[in-house]
Amino acid sequence: MAYLNRIELIGNLGADPEEFVTTSGKVVLKMSLATTKRYKDAGGERREQTEWHSLTAWGGTAERLKSFGVCKGQAMFVSGEMHYSQFTRKDGSKGTSAEVRVGEFQLLSPGRAAASTVGSVIEARKAYERRQAQAEPQGGYMDDEDIPF
Repeated sequence: MAYLNRIELIGNLGADPEEFVTTSGKVVLKMSLATTKRYKDAGGERREQTEWHSLTAWGGTAERLKSFGVCKGQAMFVSGEMHYSQFTRKDGSKGTSAEVRVGEFQLLSPGRAAASTVGSVIEARKAYERRQAQAEPQGGYMDDEDIPF
């Protein structure tokens, strides 16, 4: 029989990821993702309904997310499997938690690392343009000897 356990979400991170390292040295990131449904109710009023999803990324996926500098408020697409765990509360009652184990992701807005890289690229481009403007001869005329190749 076929097996399929797949969930796909698009939303915004509710907080910066929490990083953990297992005893075997594997990196784990825990995050929360908000998905918001917008609709009009029967009376024509605009409504919003936000659902919060717990996400866990393991190993290489966690490392890649970390390298992109994912942060609170960032929009992203995630695809993964639902995982349910049983636990016992302090009062002895039983509970169930649900989490999405992230398998694939795509960032839909820049994270901290990307934002700083974009800023660096823009500053570098501006500096290059300033140097070029200072180096150009008056009147825009270039002699063959001015060509560097």
